[in-house]
Amino acid sequence: MNINLIYDSSTTNAPAGFAAAMNYVVNFFDTVFTNPVTITIAVGWGEIAGQTLSPRALGESETAASPGYTYSQMKNALTANTAQSATDLSALANLPASDPTGGGLFFIGPADAKALGLISGGSMGIDGWVGFDNAPNTFTFDPNNRAVPGLYDFIGVAFHEISEVMGRFAGLNMFGGYSVLDLFRYSAPGIFSEVGGKAAYFSIDGGKTDLDNFNINSSGDFGDWAATAGNDAFLAFSHAGVQNNSTNTDITLMDAIGWNTVAPGTSTTSISATTIQNDYLAVTRTALPLDQAIMIVSAIDAGTQSETRYVNSLLAQVANTTIPAVAVEASMYSAVGTSAEVTLLAIQFLPDQAMYASQHGYDVQLFVSESLGLTFAFGDENGGTAFANKLGPLNPLMPNTAAGDSAAAAAIANTVFGSSVTPNLINFTANQLAFFKDFYTHNNFGIANPTAAQIDQAARAVALGTDVGVALENQVGPLYGQVVNFLDDAAQGTAIYSASLSSQPSHLPFHASTASVQMVGVGVDHTI
Repeated sequence: MNINLIYDSSTTNAPAGFAAAMNYVVNFFDTVFTNPVTITIAVGWGEIAGQTLSPRALGESETAASPGYTYSQMKNALTANTAQSATDLSALANLPASDPTGGGLFFIGPADAKALGLISGGSMGIDGWVGFDNAPNTFTFDPNNRAVPGLYDFIGVAFHEISEVMGRFAGLNMFGGYSVLDLFRYSAPGIFSEVGGKAAYFSIDGGKTDLDNFNINSSGDFGDWAATAGNDAFLAFSHAGVQNNSTNTDITLMDAIGWNTVAPGTSTTSISATTIQNDYLAVTRTALPLDQAIMIVSAIDAGTQSETRYVNSLLAQVANTTIPAVAVEASMYSAVGTSAEVTLLAIQFLPDQAMYASQHGYDVQLFVSESLGLTFAFGDENGGTAFANKLGPLNPLMPNTAAGDSAAAAAIANTVFGSSVTPNLINFTANQLAFFKDFYTHNNFGIANPTAAQIDQAARAVALGTDVGVALENQVGPLYGQVVNFLDDAAQGTAIYSASLSSQPSHLPFHASTASVQMVGVGVDHTI
């Protein structure tokens, strides 16, 4: 699965950490669920789809209702789409033969319709909207510090709202139709609960097992959990100062309504949870909780996932963060940055750059690569000047002249594209260099009253960043493969930081097996 976030202009006022926290949640969803679909969600800060949030709401979600489907159509879609997890098998086996609604129609949003194969998984357009409270000092955004006294767990709120866009909501004939979730809402064994505000619970075995109770307070959503669920991402109401974790039941619910995953279980020791945690940390630069690592291990042991595919899924999630963080600095300084520098860039600097690019309709990977080029134009984290000496105007073979810029463009293109360089790529680099040189002549780039040489050096650095973005995005030349090899090495503990990409060892084979993945997420608060 791939979730594509489009940030509204309101998010320019969001606090530091907002974009990184959103990426954290999206990465979990993209890893947990394996449906071959792309979901586009617009994100607002203090608003949702241009409208002010409801009073006291930490977050809200919206999605467009689809044309109504009959019970027979919904049952057939669930049957055809299932990945045959234990959840799927039980849920399908216990769906009634006849329509429990007596002829009612089912309305679902485009995201869940994609998951169920009712519409194309790649269809374009916005599938839903989420918005978050912009009151000062409301949230903690740090994935590693989510239970902060007086603050609400933003990651939990984001997890909650995005899951609603994905179809986690009650219909209950309140708006003339039902939702997929209503098929798993019971008041007693064999008795569906089709009315909000009355005691009901979630079950996938015909009501015999109560997995969690639904909220019945009309000031909250009837598709959320009641307080008896504890500190949970899908709660209707919660409190500040707590971390609201996503549980196995939350993932089971999403699985039941059409999102393919693998039932949680316990490892049989073929691969350790620590190995999976190391994979995650090396690629995303953030820590993976143990329970989520155990779920990945279970999928590998069950033969529905492999470590190779898992790592590849992580690499796909960091195209705008870890990968360019490694690629740009390594290209400019002939060495990967320190582990601490890569982490800093990936989880603090680049998420905000990617959000800015999204807000303004720029190519995100190109923009973040150019931003990194400018960041390292005058030195690396150790004060090194290798770029200035080799590709900047300090090199006597490439002075700040037309001929010097031409020589620099050729050298930059060769550095990035290697043996795949072409005259067109060199011309492209020269044009980018000229564009940025003119741009920085008339616009500030962080240095007051820059000299002509500083302007030239900055333009060359950003042109290199552009080339890196092109190389990564189109996998032209050796750079993408070298970065992937480095991150694979990092997962296995053999990567050599502060050394060139070309000198890294070839990574060892990962644990084999075959297909999907499973994991858990995080929590929520207040009215959500």
